[in-house]
Amino acid sequence: MEHDVRTTLLQLRYPQVHRQLIEEFQKIGLQSYDVKAEVLEQITGATDSPNEITIRIRFGETFTEFKDLTLNKNLETAEFESITKFLKECAQSAHETLKNEYKRSMNIGLPRKNDNGL
Repeated sequence: MEHDVRTTLLQLRYPQVHRQLIEEFQKIGLQSYDVKAEVLEQITGATDSPNEITIRIRFGETFTEFKDLTLNKNLETAEFESITKFLKECAQSAHETLKNEYKRSMNIGLPRKNDNGL
């Protein structure tokens, strides 16, 4: 059986969810450029419709930190509450990550990543 993953920007595939994500970020002082959001659709078999979708939210200085929400159905039929909770968690995680990266860059009480103490 053939497996394929189709990746699309969240704002193109599900603009209403992207808008909600940006609103959650703005509530805590973050901006749209602090996040990259994408949709990964798992395609199996001959049909072009996804069997599973994953919303991936990337954040951090180099966007290497991320959180995923995987749904076994179409996003339009998913529970609104679970998506809202996920977006709020992403905003909080991004805020903490960016705050810690800033402190690290300013040498304010946090060790630098990969610092061996020399």
